[in-house]
Amino acid sequence: MSDFTLIREIASGNIAALDTLYEKYRADVYRLAYMMTRHPQTAEDVMQDVFLAVVRGAPGFQKDISVKGWILTITRNTAINMLRHGARVYSVGEEIEWLSDGEAPDPFAFSELLSELSASEQEIIILHIVYGHGHKEIAKMLSIKHDTVRKQYQRALKKLRNSFEIERRGQHAPDA
Repeated sequence: MSDFTLIREIASGNIAALDTLYEKYRADVYRLAYMMTRHPQTAEDVMQDVFLAVVRGAPGFQKDISVKGWILTITRNTAINMLRHGARVYSVGEEIEWLSDGEAPDPFAFSELLSELSASEQEIIILHIVYGHGHKEIAKMLSIKHDTVRKQYQRALKKLRNSFEIERRGQHAPDA
């Protein structure tokens, strides 16, 4: 069953379709919510709110947009709203694979590197690297220009690579 068909079924009250959509996207929703909130329980709360929003929004869903993009946009907005309304945020490592010349920093180090970026740069990096969205789709999801996404992505990637190199050199420095 296509994602659009699932949304139409959800709009007509089909709970099994909601279960199917939930199973398909729950990991993506949780991962993005966790990346934004940095707290497992808050990410779970976001996830619940997202799928309630999917049920509420299903009747008005328009076929010309990506279901996954729509769900991740709801996730992003829900997480932002939770953070604005006092959700507790913790600094913990993220389970992101960083590809840089075959050597990856540990998750805590990457989380630290990621925290050096602006919030918009973090979102773009996460949506592109973790979720594999293209720059045009990210631009649509974030309601910004495609060229802005491309430039912020390149700038963020450069910052991450520079920080990673500095960290790596610091770890391999000879003892004095």
